[in-house]
Amino acid sequence: MKVLFVTKFYPPVEGGIERYSHALCTALHARGVDVEVVAAAQGARASRVEEVDGITIHRLGLLTTVRRAPVTPGLPSLLRELAPQFDLVHHNFPNPWAEICHLATSRGAKSLVTYHSDIYRQKVLLNLYRPWIHRFLEANSAIIATSPNYIESSPFLRRYRDRCRSIPLPVLVSPLGDEAATAEVRARYGNFVLFVGRLVYYKGLEFLIEAIGALERVELVVSGQGPMEHKFRGLARKLGLDKRVHFLGMIDDDRLRHFYAASRCLVLPSIFRSEAFGMVLGEAMAYGTPVISTELGTGTSYINQHGATGFVVPPADSDALADKIALICGDEALHAELGANARKRIEDEFDKEVMIDRTLALYEDLVVR
Repeated sequence: MKVLFVTKFYPPVEGGIERYSHALCTALHARGVDVEVVAAAQGARASRVEEVDGITIHRLGLLTTVRRAPVTPGLPSLLRELAPQFDLVHHNFPNPWAEICHLATSRGAKSLVTYHSDIYRQKVLLNLYRPWIHRFLEANSAIIATSPNYIESSPFLRRYRDRCRSIPLPVLVSPLGDEAATAEVRARYGNFVLFVGRLVYYKGLEFLIEAIGALERVELVVSGQGPMEHKFRGLARKLGLDKRVHFLGMIDDDRLRHFYAASRCLVLPSIFRSEAFGMVLGEAMAYGTPVISTELGTGTSYINQHGATGFVVPPADSDALADKIALICGDEALHAELGANARKRIEDEFDKEVMIDRTLALYEDLVVR
């Protein structure tokens, strides 16, 4: 089987879609699928072809980006050349330039798309692009949604639910390893909850900081950077939490796993649907850590099962966050039960091999149609 995988960027570029792309393509290659990747060459005007992990990568010269979406002039001709040579073309949405190019050059190719998230914040652009989204989704034989929740809540996917398949993203973590490092984190920060993510508008970190202010003897560790860091630091100072809210910047993966394991719980207090899946929830759960998330109608409430692996609270509600943090931090038996359930859920449903099995089954179904 030959699959042409089209995505915005590909590692070493960092990002959630990039990690998914790398995990899927390398696993497919290991199982004997002939995969080639088409992606933008970040920061480079010239195109190049290279081999990474035994996979051919077509990195296309980048003209510009529009709202973080790449525009690569070489894509139309490359799709026109390559698409007929492959059994399937696998796209990743949102990626507007690639979607338009597909409609213009590859309508006869058999294709599918992984739908990572709705376009939410760019309302003016969305109004202009909406007809093209529908045309693109109609042109694909199958749509992979990362959770059943998203199929029902997305204003686009609901219309195409008959061709949607729910295949969750894999949770990729390393073994904990040195337990002394975990003990060191616990000794340094004590009874703490953890936030991991970019410091941007939709993460709702201000409500978590307010929740910490309503609690006693609970600290907050923040891993991440972003344009709103100054605002969040200012809020912590205003509430007198300078000594209890610790902004540590981007904690590298080798260290972050020990923060996951040492924390009482991970809290993802997002307030908008831009939080389509919440991979950090799964990463924390893999280390046996309970989680708290918000109800957005997205994959966050699929990966985190209320009352089983943690708690789901309304968005923008600092009182509800404080209540559930206090419950997890104050009840050792509950903490242990939620943590054990969390680890088991990741092992059963979000293992990489499960994702590969389901994706391959879908490929085979599409190829024989």
